[in-house]
Amino acid sequence: MPIDPTRPASQTSSTLAPRHSDIPEKIIEKSGQRSVISTTNKSPLSETDPGYSSDENNRSISSRTTSTSASDFSDTLGSAGSLDDLTFISPQSDNPHFDFSREYQLDKVPFAQGNYGRIYRVTQEKKLPEDKQQTDQNNQTQEKTHNTFALKVAFPKYNLDDEQQIMEQLPPHKNIVGYEGYITLGDKAGLMYEYIDGPKLGLLVDDLCTSGLPADELFNAWKFVSQGQFKSVDHVHKSGLVHCDLKPDNFHILKSNKDSKLLDFGASVRIGDPVFCAHESYTAPEALDSLLKGKEAGIPADPSMDCYALGQMLYRDLTALQGESGNAFIAGADTSGHPPGERGARVHLIKKAMENYSSPNKDGSYKTALPAPSPEVTDEDLNRESVRLSRQELIGSGSERLDTWEPEGFEAFHESAVRFKQESVLLTDLINGLMHPDPKHRTTAAQALEHPWFTTNPVDEEKAIKTLSRIMV
Repeated sequence: MPIDPTRPASQTSSTLAPRHSDIPEKIIEKSGQRSVISTTNKSPLSETDPGYSSDENNRSISSRTTSTSASDFSDTLGSAGSLDDLTFISPQSDNPHFDFSREYQLDKVPFAQGNYGRIYRVTQEKKLPEDKQQTDQNNQTQEKTHNTFALKVAFPKYNLDDEQQIMEQLPPHKNIVGYEGYITLGDKAGLMYEYIDGPKLGLLVDDLCTSGLPADELFNAWKFVSQGQFKSVDHVHKSGLVHCDLKPDNFHILKSNKDSKLLDFGASVRIGDPVFCAHESYTAPEALDSLLKGKEAGIPADPSMDCYALGQMLYRDLTALQGESGNAFIAGADTSGHPPGERGARVHLIKKAMENYSSPNKDGSYKTALPAPSPEVTDEDLNRESVRLSRQELIGSGSERLDTWEPEGFEAFHESAVRFKQESVLLTDLINGLMHPDPKHRTTAAQALEHPWFTTNPVDEEKAIKTLSRIMV
């Protein structure tokens, strides 16, 4: 939830003017009658939290609902107000809206916490339409569903003004976390979001990389998830915005339909506004100064910065699949002597190495993050694929383990090695385009979706969802 720490909480954003008039809105003002907050005990959330975090080291906190009251809700937001003070503003969309006139449950313990605030789960029962209501034999019970939301609340010295205005400018998209609205209660504010039930992208890709799946199934599932990522970022850019904090922790995969969801717009700005990037591993070379000086560095935000971050994520995943470290590309900078806590020293080293990476070669060409691989399948490729496939318990139909020494098994193994090489050659080209040293030549999110890595072997969505369902058990 990165918020520019150089800006006091009391300071109103000068670069982002309110945009309430730009989109249709639904306004619900709380009447004098107070809502009732339910009192139930709930078990902790699953091990995988929705993780509305900007720091990869953020900790998740088990969530539970306890007996509470309207005054407790006010205390949770740190405000001496009442529900009578509440104003709720929500852009119109297909997502279910939180209704403050109805009973709801607010978890007193946050399920996620970052450097700038906490996230609380809010649950509300919703009656089904009359034609879908089910009654028992005595016609006395109704089937009900629950809408679950995530309430993002900043710590006292920070605020969510910029993020609120960004979300009000950003139209809804299936691959972006749903924005439910902005609430004020006394002198505190919180942003209400769709609750994401599913793992972080990094955890899912790690599972895919260690699954030992045949290459066609592996890359099909991976491309399905990646398509959602690029579509969400393309939508952000076409809306005149730059996310500025793209990384695996800020993409989650829904358990329900396996769609990817982009979240955490705390660092986002409009194109051309001063940028404040949030993580050195995913910051484009031209924006590294923002990590040291914040927005005072005066670096204008550009969509190419997000594209670099997307390339960095793919870089790490591909190199991990190829048996390497899977670390971020930092142009050979040695940061081993500086732990994550020594951020300034790490950034200075990376910046120096990136200056060399960004300088054109003598012939006018540019350096690449990855060398272009030969399309030929080598003995090294076969050995690597043998090691990768050995991680799989069952292959194919799942009836027998693949025996690469039997004719039928060896044929399937060789076919997987050929497919892996084909996919990695295409993906390497995409990565190098996304991480081009010159932002003017960098592949855009829209161009990436038309890249041969996506189009040569188009995604089989049904097959991908089945694969992800097995991986996400």
